[in-house]
Amino acid sequence: MKYLYFPDTLIYAGQVDDSSVVEFCLSVAPPDNSDPDMVVCADTANNAWIVRPWTAEELAAVRSARKAILQAEYNAALTAPVSFTNAAGITSVYQADEVSQSNLLKMLMVFRPTETTPAGFFWVAADNSQVPFTYADMQGLALAIATPGIANFARLQSLKAAVDSAATLTAIQAVTW
Repeated sequence: MKYLYFPDTLIYAGQVDDSSVVEFCLSVAPPDNSDPDMVVCADTANNAWIVRPWTAEELAAVRSARKAILQAEYNAALTAPVSFTNAAGITSVYQADEVSQSNLLKMLMVFRPTETTPAGFFWVAADNSQVPFTYADMQGLALAIATPGIANFARLQSLKAAVDSAATLTAIQAVTW
């Protein structure tokens, strides 16, 4: 067997049979490593494997990747559907994606001078039902969409701080949305 490593980091990458032609490999098997906070790397000068802690640079890359995941989850939370009960007492779930939010803001601006909606005005719920809406209903829906965003932003900041203070790979990976 040949035991592969990544040429830029020397981290163990897997194994192939002896008939494979590969450049970055050792002929000795790597040691077992069940500690996720340690990494198996090639010692090419001695044709051996070593087990060492993750370097600061490697952990920085993991932190960066974890923050990108958290940011994506935050972005998804900002556009999650919301439940809202209008003045007529009808509770429905509404889309809160960027297009829906933009449409809502446009309607709020259009009807702002009178703070009234025309007779028969409705907003379309996520299930495509037409729900009667007043101007106050639009304001309420906007608030229902925005309110979780405030808590989610605080949550994101707290999670990013936890990632920054995590000292090990396990601790970094433990920070989830």
